[in-house]
Amino acid sequence: MRVAPLPETITLEGYVVVLRDAPGANALYQGLHSIVPWDQDAYERGFEDPFVFTELGDLDLLPTLEVARQVLDRYAEIHRRESLAILYARVHDVSSPSALSRRGLKFSGYDAANTGQPFHSIIWDNKWQSGSPTTRFAQFRNQAGLFDSADVAREYMEAYLSEARADDAAYDPGELVIWEVYLVD
Repeated sequence: MRVAPLPETITLEGYVVVLRDAPGANALYQGLHSIVPWDQDAYERGFEDPFVFTELGDLDLLPTLEVARQVLDRYAEIHRRESLAILYARVHDVSSPSALSRRGLKFSGYDAANTGQPFHSIIWDNKWQSGSPTTRFAQFRNQAGLFDSADVAREYMEAYLSEARADDAAYDPGELVIWEVYLVD
């Protein structure tokens, strides 16, 4: 398993604006891969996508809650405000305390996704087909379609990569990490 080598000098946390009901194979999924997709029609009408035209922090995350709220306001020009949410995410690190102690955050779960946009998630990507070695992990998904345990997320990532490489030895998912994901109230 290849895990992203993350230098200590970068910020491993930040915010993203997501669609609450983003389409995908995992209908429950409400993680990092739910970022608002590029809208070519809106762009042609003059809309400047804030994830493209906003200075992002390390790992392509919004650096502050204030900036995340500004980005959400911009997306509300082309999406229903109630269809949008702000997530706080940080790379899971067993040596540092959880972010749960921060006010205004509700733990959503652990995601297994790339570092950087579009934060491709292998939890979002799974079709949970019967007979697949990863199917057994479907029972561990919570209401947000994520895992409540970092250990389960890591085991799932290993099983997913093993299965993908059995089908295609050259399969390369990029730099995957386990993310702690929180919904901002």
